[in-house]
Amino acid sequence: LDRYLMKPVSKGYDAIVPGPLSRGITNFFNNLGEPRTMFNAALQGKLAQAASSTVRFVINTTLGIGGLFDVARHGGMTPHKEDFGQTLAVWGMKGSSYFVIPVLGPSSVRDTIGELVDFFTYPLLYYDDTQLRNWLYVLYLTDRRANLLIATDVLEEAAGGYRYEFV
Repeated sequence: LDRYLMKPVSKGYDAIVPGPLSRGITNFFNNLGEPRTMFNAALQGKLAQAASSTVRFVINTTLGIGGLFDVARHGGMTPHKEDFGQTLAVWGMKGSSYFVIPVLGPSSVRDTIGELVDFFTYPLLYYDDTQLRNWLYVLYLTDRRANLLIATDVLEEAAGGYRYEFV
């Protein structure tokens, strides 16, 4: 899926979309992830971090034009990332062996449960216009993959002439 669809599409996206617009798209989707961080930081007892994420979300959504600009970062507010897998760890759920989920890659039981909860805390899921929501998900996945192009190129170069599968 990555080799024949996601990577070529992401390379085309990276070549066509100007850098500032690409950063704006990444910022927009990162801003939509702030409520998830607020929720999980609060559940982990990190109340200052939850408050910081709340303020970041409000500032970037209003002054940053829906999150296209990360105004809060320029104001000295660094972003945090908390997910429900981390919350479960704080609550005492032990880690487990890794297994591979087709298309999604390696995970543990704790992180798989966390990903499922996190999926339902992403605001885009609740947008009523199904067609627009689905196109936004395609844009989100393409933008995420395009942001990983440099990392996968480095991995492929490090592999030299050997063929490794990176998940």
